[in-house]
Amino acid sequence: NLSKATPAGIFLLFILILLFLLTRVSKNNKGINFSDDLEKLKEGQLKLSGIIENLVKNQNSGNANILAIMEGRLSEVQKQIFESLSGSATKTAKSLGALQERLVAIDKAQANLEKATHLFAQGKFRESETVAKKILEENPREVNAGLLLGRIAIHARAFKQAEKLLKRVIEIAPKFIIAWHELSNALREQGKDEEAIVLLEKVLEIDGENATTFYQLAAALAVAGRTAESAKSYQKAVQIDPGLVGAYLGLGHTLKTMGDLEGGISAYKKARKLKPNIGEISFSLSNLKTFRFSDLEIEDMKRRLNNPKLDKPSKVAFSFSLGKSYEDSGDYDEAFQYY
Repeated sequence: NLSKATPAGIFLLFILILLFLLTRVSKNNKGINFSDDLEKLKEGQLKLSGIIENLVKNQNSGNANILAIMEGRLSEVQKQIFESLSGSATKTAKSLGALQERLVAIDKAQANLEKATHLFAQGKFRESETVAKKILEENPREVNAGLLLGRIAIHARAFKQAEKLLKRVIEIAPKFIIAWHELSNALREQGKDEEAIVLLEKVLEIDGENATTFYQLAAALAVAGRTAESAKSYQKAVQIDPGLVGAYLGLGHTLKTMGDLEGGISAYKKARKLKPNIGEISFSLSNLKTFRFSDLEIEDMKRRLNNPKLDKPSKVAFSFSLGKSYEDSGDYDEAFQYY
């Protein structure tokens, strides 16, 4: 169909016609009448000219149609893009507004939580409780405020209330390890040591390398009479955190109970090295029948006893330790002064 011919195809047809005519010329020597061929060539040229003209017209018409279609589609796409962007902008603005409100609420809650924590640290428990309760009223899932209320309840010796509060906290945040520790304290204060042991073993399933968990578990095991397990748990605690003074002190008590006096003395001394102002450590050493303080250790205790900033329990403990030391050496007058 010539109406569908391309410019390249037409050009090729024209070349083929010329080649055909030249071939015929080469086959005839003389007296050839070219009139018929010339007429055919003219007809072919006219047809070719018409085809080219139609192609140009069709191409121009097609281009115009294509342009019109493209412009229409472009206008439609632009409209869709504008509507989409407009809708997205509206949604984004709403989202940003909601986010801003949320951030303001978080900042306010954080400020109130810091205020409540500072009040607790200052011993202003009633004021701290009031602020923490207000935080929970605004956001019942604020676990830090719940933890603080649990600690306040423990301090007030309202252990049952503390248990209830702290169970709610770990229900909301199962991996909030500190809340588990405080719940363990509340249970143990109620004499629920076996329940505390089960609870702390669950905590180890969440985090098996938490020194405080092993420390608290060891203490609960010791009270429950599971002394060997307690010693292992204390040892695991100080292995994870060599700076955990309470664990060394507890380990010393446990090993002493098991009859391992040398192990107990070693544990006490490690605790004393970390916190030399804790009088309980020296008191524990003085209660060991086979242990004797050196002259340097006695002078060190005297110096610490004269420190005006030393807490009262440590003053009592150091005084007893010095009295016991002088008694053991036969200096009863000096012992009497410290007793």
